[in-house]
Amino acid sequence: MTSKVTEHPQADAPEVKSGRPPIILMGVGLVLALVAIWWFLLPTKPAAGTEPWGFARVELLNQSVSRDQYLENLALAIDDWAPRVPEDRGQLRSQLAEFHRHYAAVSTLDHTPLTAEDRIWLHGKLTLWGSVLDRRARDIEVLELPFEHVKRQTAQTLRKMANSLRFRAKSNGPEPAEMAEDVGTESAGE
Repeated sequence: MTSKVTEHPQADAPEVKSGRPPIILMGVGLVLALVAIWWFLLPTKPAAGTEPWGFARVELLNQSVSRDQYLENLALAIDDWAPRVPEDRGQLRSQLAEFHRHYAAVSTLDHTPLTAEDRIWLHGKLTLWGSVLDRRARDIEVLELPFEHVKRQTAQTLRKMANSLRFRAKSNGPEPAEMAEDVGTESAGE
């Protein structure tokens, strides 16, 4: 039995070179790798409305600034509320909850730029203001007071807080009578 071996002519087959891939493919691969690295390392701007605000702006909580600047920075964090005017009860509820979370975190800081007397004053104010903002949240959630009323009262409370911090930054004396009134004395039903 004889087997017939057919030889296929190799003349039509492309010539395969072993060894290194062509330099063009290497260049393309390098460019793609660099683009991928650049894409993943590129800082992205947060979506609108998700930028840190209030006490979540860590640059405002810098502990290595002067006493006056630190108090001003706290006031600036509170000022962040103004451009975020809520349009409905849900937004107000959400903003108060977010503000409360950040506010609670700030109350645990050392506040090293401040004197011992300033820290005692600030702790007392933070406690008072926190309870007032909690009351505002309760006004909107539980008592179902009119939205516009609670929004106005909340904005007024925050303005008083920022003004009190700014006054403290400029002076060690007692607050003027209109500021000395606790921000929480106004009744929710007014």
